[in-house]
Amino acid sequence: MGPMMAAYGCVPSVSGLSHELDRIHDVLASRLVKELKALLTISRNITDQAPLIQAACQLIELLPESLQVKVQLLNWFILRQLGEYKELFEPSQTSAWLDKIDHRYAWLRTNLPPLERKLQVLFPTEWHVSEQLLVEFCRITKTDLEVVMKRRQAEMTHNLLIFGLQRTLAFETSLNKMYTNSFLSESDPDVIVHLNEAPTTKRSQSHNPFDDDTDNTETSPTRANRACPVNDGHKVKSEDNKDAGGTMLWRKQPFDGIISRLVEIYVSVTSH
Repeated sequence: MGPMMAAYGCVPSVSGLSHELDRIHDVLASRLVKELKALLTISRNITDQAPLIQAACQLIELLPESLQVKVQLLNWFILRQLGEYKELFEPSQTSAWLDKIDHRYAWLRTNLPPLERKLQVLFPTEWHVSEQLLVEFCRITKTDLEVVMKRRQAEMTHNLLIFGLQRTLAFETSLNKMYTNSFLSESDPDVIVHLNEAPTTKRSQSHNPFDDDTDNTETSPTRANRACPVNDGHKVKSEDNKDAGGTMLWRKQPFDGIISRLVEIYVSVTSH
């Protein structure tokens, strides 16, 4: 309806209707966000409110994208879910240091399954809330690690960095097991911005990237054999990904380097 209104914007009556429609959209967006935040902050039995929340999400889909209602709502919701993590691993905390980096990933391992079950009930699948939450977790982790590593640079040793890098590469590999249809933005390669399809999973019931930690995921032999591994990507098992000589090609995976790239920089410095 917007383009039609714009085409006849010079007609006073149409222009008035267009402004009135914009006002209605603004009021509806404001009320939807307010009511959804109230529903999503219920501490107990939040899934009982799923029908109301899903209905509100459907209304949001009908609003103009320019209002960015969905973006604002999900940003607020995701940051709320990660509030405890940010507090526990804030750069001034002892738990924020590299020797406890696996505690960060253990926090997600513990908290993701129940949160994922809640997300599957509350939000439309095509909103990809789980993926957006994981990306934000990685962004927060990288940002906080950068702060603490700069503050305590004198305390860093090569062995400590290798420990942190190995744990982080394993974490990124776990994420790549589950979210194989994402691609990285060319303008910001550290952020996953879109998914072509719903995530490819080994179990339709769960998107938890840690459920199959015992699976063997092949990684680049270049990375495995280097003293200072570099995120070159993972092997893609497909006949379409071989060169003319039949050699398996390597393709960058969505979460490759999203955190580890930062640690690799320091590893390279301490290696010289």
